[in-house]
Amino acid sequence: MITSSTVYFHYWFSYETKGNFSFFDCIKYKFFSIISAIDICFKIFHLFNLEYPPEACIAWLFIQKYFYCLNTKFDKSHPMLGRILLDLTKK
Repeated sequence: MITSSTVYFHYWFSYETKGNFSFFDCIKYKFFSIISAIDICFKIFHLFNLEYPPEACIAWLFIQKYFYCLNTKFDKSHPMLGRILLDLTKK
């Protein structure tokens, strides 16, 4: 069974190694850009209909709503996030 805790993004930097990683179902995928790693994580969440982890829910909802312009019936309401999105979309 796949749970939301099995999908996450990790950025690691040291003088010897730099990497952008997405982890899914105990498998580590390395990407050459942070954008690609976050994009794959986001798509895995939606492909398998997984909930965002509670500790990162607001961040993933921001990515979902601002960059992907995607709203679902499962979105949780966060008043501060709504305010931020409204301020960012004002022209």
